[in-house]
Amino acid sequence: MARGLSNKAIADELFIQSRTVERHIGSIFSKMRLQPQPKAHARVQAVLAYLMDTGRLKEGSKNAEAGDSMINAIGMMR
Repeated sequence: MARGLSNKAIADELFIQSRTVERHIGSIFSKMRLQPQPKAHARVQAVLAYLMDTGRLKEGSKNAEAGDSMINAIGMMR
């Protein structure tokens, strides 16, 4: 998911059905408290939340500034 693969591509790589991928992604979003919204990019939100939680996206870095910009853009889409 973090590599930007579609559900079908993820399913093909893991030799599982697309529906299984959808259920797992739904579970991930639920645990991260990300509500499915048609206009929001939930996959981007999930990756950014993971990077921030794990400290891989640190405040003050160029990556953090890019992450903040993405978060702001996503927030505006809601």
